[in-house]
Amino acid sequence: FFERACLRKGGGARGRRGGRLRRLAERCCGAGGGGGRERESARESVAGVCPLEGHGVGGRMMQALILINRQGKLRLSKWFEPRSQAERARMVRDITQLVLPRSSKMCNVVEYGGSKLVYKRYASLYFLAATSADVNELEVLHTLHMYVETLDRYFGSVCELDLIFNMPAAHYLLDELLLSGQVVEPNRRVALMSMRAADALAENIPPGQGQPLITHSESSAGRRR
Repeated sequence: FFERACLRKGGGARGRRGGRLRRLAERCCGAGGGGGRERESARESVAGVCPLEGHGVGGRMMQALILINRQGKLRLSKWFEPRSQAERARMVRDITQLVLPRSSKMCNVVEYGGSKLVYKRYASLYFLAATSADVNELEVLHTLHMYVETLDRYFGSVCELDLIFNMPAAHYLLDELLLSGQVVEPNRRVALMSMRAADALAENIPPGQGQPLITHSESSAGRRR
């Protein structure tokens, strides 16, 4: 795994560096029967030899992604770390109390315990990401903006009601962009193509001719009725 990662990064695992990398991989995987402390030191050494994309070996950009409106109502949540329902409810309540009173001129990053909250307001919705302390805030803001643009392209001028009445589509697009808290698809066009292919499959229409199951105009008309 570590050799393939270095080759992807253009490191070229050859010679002494390749031999060192293999020894560290064996230590990290427990081939020599080492303890937990030895494995942890091996992971740190591997990160120094071959820095993987992201934030350390096995790291993640986001711990959670949460959408709330101006009244503090939860509209969407995606958790990338295991938490109990009580912990999730407490975290959403704390985030609401921290972020909603802040003015638009204040910083978009808030410290929360040992983590950071990176948020951005779009119309009546707050898009928030809980991250670790060593994550690049600008990268997180870019990811949030990419998700908003993807929603906007799919629904056509997305609004809060689109997320309420089309929650599966919002989760599907998020899963296309993020996996385990890391960006796996930086191109929103690919995510939209996958979403429309799923819509076409659900409607039993050949790919390329499918339309979203519920378009923005249809959902708006349904709400007016």
